Amino acid sequence: MAQQEIYPIVDGPVSAGIWSRIVDGVYWARIPLPFRLDHVNVWLLEDGEGWAIVDCGIDSAEVRAIWAQLLASLPGERPITRIIVTHGHTDHIGCAGHLVSTLGVPFHAPLIEWLSARLRHAASLTTLPDATASFLLRHGCDETMLQAFDDERLRVSQYLGAPPAELRRISNGDRLQVGGRSWAVIVAGGHADEHVSLYCEADGLLLAGDQILPRISPVVAVFAHEPDASPLGKYLISLDQFLSIPEGVLVLPGHGLPFRGLHARIAALRQHHVDRLDQLETVLAEPKTAFEAGSILFSRAFEGGHRRLALGETLAHLHVLVQQGRASVRTDQQGRQIFYRTGG
Repeated sequence: MAQQEIYPIVDGPVSAGIWSRIVDGVYWARIPLPFRLDHVNVWLLEDGEGWAIVDCGIDSAEVRAIWAQLLASLPGERPITRIIVTHGHTDHIGCAGHLVSTLGVPFHAPLIEWLSARLRHAASLTTLPDATASFLLRHGCDETMLQAFDDERLRVSQYLGAPPAELRRISNGDRLQVGGRSWAVIVAGGHADEHVSLYCEADGLLLAGDQILPRISPVVAVFAHEPDASPLGKYLISLDQFLSIPEGVLVLPGHGLPFRGLHARIAALRQHHVDRLDQLETVLAEPKTAFEAGSILFSRAFEGGHRRLALGETLAHLHVLVQQGRASVRTDQQGRQIFYRTGG
């Protein structure tokens, strides 16, 4: 019988604004999100005479009020010493600038993740870039859909506050000393360019961020700024970095419940993408744009208004099929990229 994940903690924090103890020196809270995935986990790590925050949630009036509650109820009434983010996506870094400014503490993150958040924040103040419009048209979107994508971009961007102006860079192979615990820094690609996970071997704790999530797969997508990227290939390779960690480690994820069964979860994530690739190859029996293929492969996401991410995920899988020789791509007379199956 295949191994499965084990969830020793069956409930999350009872409400926003409440810290829940995981083990000595590690606390957990949830920040609500106005998306289909309705929460992000944030963590509190004992750091000498204070506490380090890991991840921050989005920036909004509601979330700032929740953080005010969380900061007013820190265990032992000890102060915040620093803020760490696992990666630069809005649900993890959105409120970091506000917290760093309010608390006057150092900010730790991978360089590329900090820079990408700063670029996205700057881009949110502009109209849809021509390169992005060309990217969407090339993959089967029409003018109406361009407007819908831009509306979604602007809706999400309102939750990304100005990222901190100063950085303490963390890199792959670093050891981050947080209080009495030493955390190995694991930088992995796919979901983000330089996603950081933190592993404390001595206490069997893996702060995984979004790289390894329970029950759902992290978004692995191609976007306009790097149209020929292969993030899914990078993501699948990245999973090997975690296989040397014991199966029984307690995984603290960016969303969902803490769990044990790391290797079982890695195997399930691999199989999920193998299945998606097989499904997509079947879909390409008739040539399609990425948008057409995505509307079939990710029909729920398309119907639920998450077409931007679903299109990006479809392209990530299409690029792997092309690399594997299972699909090819041509450009039609309208300048659209058409993908088609090359197998029998």
